[in-house]
Amino acid sequence: MSKRTIRKKQSGLSLSAFYTGIIGFILILSYNYMVLLTSNFLEGKFGASTASYIILSIIAAISGLSIAAVVCGSIDLNRIKKGLSLKKGRLFDIVAITLGIVAFLSSATLVILRVIYLL
Repeated sequence: MSKRTIRKKQSGLSLSAFYTGIIGFILILSYNYMVLLTSNFLEGKFGASTASYIILSIIAAISGLSIAAVVCGSIDLNRIKKGLSLKKGRLFDIVAITLGIVAFLSSATLVILRVIYLL
């Protein structure tokens, strides 16, 4: 047997959680800015109710990314605790969970404000 050490790679789950969290966070920040600029345009072109459905559907898609980041990060943290995954991905998982929660809460706030605005 050779005395080569096997180089272990970063967990794919932690990297996917990290990238999904970053993408969801960037999308919700840019979308908040875009809604401020284009909501009057959408309401003028499609009507208030159709524009609201367009906005709510995009927010729902971004929320899905945020939830995926939280779920993947949590699964990988549990795998690290059980010793099934490397500890190198722990920071990625924590950042992904944090960004996913922040993005989800801000998108939920947007939905609540939009619904109140419609009523």
